[in-house]
Amino acid sequence: QAQAAAEQQAREEAARKAERERVARETAAMKELDALLSRWNDASKIAGATSRIALAGPVSNLQNLKREAENLAMPECLDGGGASLVKSMDNTVQAYLVFMRNELSLGSKLAQLWFEDATKSMDKYKESRAACET
Repeated sequence: QAQAAAEQQAREEAARKAERERVARETAAMKELDALLSRWNDASKIAGATSRIALAGPVSNLQNLKREAENLAMPECLDGGGASLVKSMDNTVQAYLVFMRNELSLGSKLAQLWFEDATKSMDKYKESRAACET
């Protein structure tokens, strides 16, 4: 009976250790994601303040940040929030590209549709992020 109790105690300790490790991984992943999102927000503000003719550099930076987000290991607690974040970033990039092309002089109006979709996806990400424990 003492051996069974010791085995049970060892299983419980292993489970606690596994949970601590999971929480540590999720916390680290959320910090990395939060830092990336902070850089994204800064880059997006710069792009938003840049004239159409000079947007190539800022949009390239946004594309690079989106690729970083695609390659991140998303925390489990986000559920589908990670996909929503990447979709928001992609829609934002597409909006700027449409705006830059200005096809039929409708660049601003067409870009607005992309920006609206980007906002909806970002809102979904923020809901998922708020639901995460870490």
